This record gives sequence, structure tokens and C-alpha cells, in this order.
Amino acid sequence: MKGLLDFFAQLLGTTGHHNAVLVVVAQIFGLITICLSFMSTKSETRNKIFFYNSVANITAAIQYALLGAWSGSLCSILAMCRNFVFKRYDKVPIRILIIYLLILVLFNVPTVHGFISFIPVLNVILYSYALSQDNVVTIKLIGLFTCFTTIGYDIINWAFVGVFSATFEAIVTLFVLSNLYKKYKAGLEKEARKKEKIPSGEKELATA
Repeated sequence: MKGLLDFFAQLLGTTGHHNAVLVVVAQIFGLITICLSFMSTKSETRNKIFFYNSVANITAAIQYALLGAWSGSLCSILAMCRNFVFKRYDKVPIRILIIYLLILVLFNVPTVHGFISFIPVLNVILYSYALSQDNVVTIKLIGLFTCFTTIGYDIINWAFVGVFSATFEAIVTLFVLSNLYKKYKAGLEKEARKKEKIPSGEKELATA
């Protein structure tokens, strides 16, 4: 295993403050995060989204820490803690959401040194709002937006597997949204057919 890591390390070389071996190990954790993110993204229930997203945040925190992307690592840890709290509520009370966001901002002040390092904080703020709502479509739409911002952040921080992961997650999210829309449309059509089958006398009573 060490020989394999050394081989990839030689291919990558060292770039600035990044150690090549750590870069390789970080990509391995990135691959694990891809699998977990895929499971979270394809999930159509809030509980499953919470579970897979929590585990994915653990591996993502390790990946970013190995790359020295401390704002990304800390945000992932806080996001995991958020999931454990939010999961207890169907719709998270506004006071809980505000307290969490204040903690998030305060903890990340030392790690933010410009707009790029603020991207993970922004993503967690947006996604926290989405998870606080009992609405899977809202979660998916905001998740789609954070995929695009994550791609930029990962490119800058050499989290190459993360770029692939976020891109793949965005594609899967689009498919999930499409399926949810089809189910919603099918539900409307089903209701319309039911109304058409109601005898005219019953219709009059129903509208009376």
C-alpha cells in the first residue's frame, strides 16, 4: 500500500503547502465520500438523507483536513452535528436554526480568509435551512446549488475527487428532481381521474 501511495505521490509531486502523499490519501477519502453522497442524493426520504449525509460529512471532514482546507473540514463536522439535532424535528424550530447558524459562523471566523474559504460556510448555511424544512424538493434544489459552489472550492483546494463527486451529485440530483416531479404530476392526474369517475349527483353534493 505504501508503495502505491509513493507512486502516486511521485506523479503528483509537491505543490505549495500540499504534501503529495496526503493529497493521495485525501482523494481516497474523497472516493468514500462520493459513494455516501450518492446514497444521500438518490434518497427520497428525509431520514435517509440525514443518515447518509452525516456519514459523508465525516469522511469529507477528514479529506479537507488532510488538504489543510480547515474551513471545509470544520463545516463538515458542524454539519454532522446539525443532522443529529435536526433529525429530531419534522420542521426545525426557527430558534434552533438561528442558534446553529450563529455557532457555525462563530466557529468558522478563524478559518475564513476571503470569499473562497467562506464557500463551505455558505453551503452549510443554505443546506441547513433546507434540512430545517420538511420538504424534500427544497432540500434537493438547494443541494443542487451547493454542488456548483463546492466544485469551485474543491478545484482551488486540490480536492480533485471532490470535484467529480460534486459534479456526479449534481447530475443525480437532477434525475431525482425529475422523478419527484413525475410522481407529483402522476398524483395530480390520478386525482383528476378520480373526480371524473364521481357520478354527477355526488359531484353536486361534494361541491355544495
